[in-house]
Formats: sequence, C-alpha cells, structure tokens
Amino acid sequence: MQIDLEHRKLKELLADLVQSGCTGIKLSTEDGGMSLEFIDYVNNRIINGAVALHMKVGGPDAQNDIRKGLELGASGLIGPMVESPFGVVKFVKAVKSVVGEEGLTQVFLSVNLESLCAYEKTDEILAAKEYGNISEIVIGTNDLALSVSKPVSDPLVLDMVEKMSIKIRKTGKIVRVGGLISTFVSKPDVRERILGGGVVDEINTTAVAFGVKKIKDLKSAYLKAIDFEYRLNEFWSLLCGKRLEPFQRKAAALKKTLDANS
Repeated sequence: MQIDLEHRKLKELLADLVQSGCTGIKLSTEDGGMSLEFIDYVNNRIINGAVALHMKVGGPDAQNDIRKGLELGASGLIGPMVESPFGVVKFVKAVKSVVGEEGLTQVFLSVNLESLCAYEKTDEILAAKEYGNISEIVIGTNDLALSVSKPVSDPLVLDMVEKMSIKIRKTGKIVRVGGLISTFVSKPDVRERILGGGVVDEINTTAVAFGVKKIKDLKSAYLKAIDFEYRLNEFWSLLCGKRLEPFQRKAAALKKTLDANS
C-alpha cells in the first residue's frame, strides 16, 4: 500500500514539474549509484513517457550501461567526466559499438565537462572529430568547483562556466549547467550573469532538468525538484525493503533543504 501511495505521489510531482518547466529526468549509475533495475522502474512506471530520461553511464566507455540503458528505454545517454578529445572519442565509439552507425544518429548524446582539465581543454574537446555526434554539453559545476578548490558560486568558477558556455554555444550544441540552481535562486546577480546572456539552454538539479525559457517561478520549480528527488531516494529504499545508507543520507540532505525553505 505504501509503495502504491509513494508511486502515485511521484507521478503527481512529476506532472507538476513538467508544468513548471521540466524538460527531462537524469538518473545515474555513476555518481548517483543507481541500479539499472531501479532506473528501469522509474523510467517505465513513473516517468512513462512524460519527459525524456537521460541516463548518465558509469564512464565514457561503459558499454554494458550503454546497452542496458537503451534497452530500458532511455531517450539519451550522458558520458561523465570527459576531460579531453579522447573522452568524446571513447564515448561515441562505445555507443556506436552497441547501436551501429545508423543507430548512432537516433540516440541523444551528452557529455559532462566538469573539471579544471576539461575547462583547459575545452577548445580541443569541441574540435574532436566525433563531437558532431554530441547533441548537448553539460557543465557540471559541483565537480568543477571541487577541481579548483573553490565554492560553486566563487567568481573563478562562474567565470569558467561563462566562458565554457559561450564557446559551446558557438558550436551549435545545447548548453546545460548543473549544480547552480540554488545559487540562482539566492543570488539574482549570479542568475543574471549566467542565464541573462541567452547562452544557457537548460539548468538542472541532481535529477531534474529545466528549460531556462520554460521556468516561470525558479524558486518554486527548484523546491519541487528537491521534493521529487527526496521522495525518489526514499522510494528506492522502500522498494528494496531495506535502508540503503547512501541514499538515506541523500534523502536526509534533501529534506533538510526542503525544511529550510518551508
């Protein structure tokens, strides 16, 4: 009974998120540590076509994740921690080995640039031969900030994000910035600096992506996303019938954020 109730609540929250500008859900076997079985459940029983599911795989060459992700119906795949042109090459070739040359054109591919190394090699990464197969670049600001030992809202990090976004946009790819939504909510000047120039198409929390032009109320959308993620982490433990410590810690942190804004 509780599983059914939480299942329905997640579907209701997702429907509300779509109305608030949600363009997709991102689940991960990499930093998220989610099982393929759970991602399958969420995609086919909760999302159920309401928005796109983009799955972050365990690495640029994670062929089993790529294969399983496509089998369970992921709309797109994200290659994490790309730090050089070779990372793009490895990711695209890994996908191609699973789907073939023709199938490669049918899969929405993204890569994460999320380190000082990626920042320093942005021009080279964008010039990689296989870059044409990539549809979207995600700038992961949390890891980017860690790589330079600065807070995510530090001027140095923001300068890096801004410069990368402008370069990526010039190549015609979709630009998504992850990890700065709470800063955008609390600091209008940062929001205007990063989003005001029109070079960023999407922003995301850990699991929920929003179209910049679709968001009507940023704080409301952010808190709805946090609520969805909190319940998603709790739901995994409920489905498994046991407490999953890493996800309970994530749920507790998300609940703390919700309580602080209630």
